[in-house]
Amino acid sequence: MSSIVCIESQVFESLLSRVEALSQEVAQLHKKYKSKHLGEKLDGGQVCDILNIEKRTLQTYRDTGRIGFSQIVDKIFYRVNDVDKLLKENMIIKNNNPKTKKSHGDNEPK
Repeated sequence: MSSIVCIESQVFESLLSRVEALSQEVAQLHKKYKSKHLGEKLDGGQVCDILNIEKRTLQTYRDTGRIGFSQIVDKIFYRVNDVDKLLKENMIIKNNNPKTKKSHGDNEPK
């Protein structure tokens, strides 16, 4: 069931003006906080899925400072950037070309 509401044009114009002011304020707040680079947050389950680890391992990463986190009451959050940083820091690039492969103790070729 719908109904029709009639208001005076002056009241309607005032309402539109307030909606526009509110819209501008929301846009300013969005711009302000977007520029803070707060980033997307992940919960522990999501991080465990991404890293393919158990919750206990994730706790060890927190305890040893391997990954940053935020805690609000009893809920822990992780920034996507921190998870990405952990992955990049632990990336292993294998070189299967035996002519260019070196171990850490090797000196320059003689």
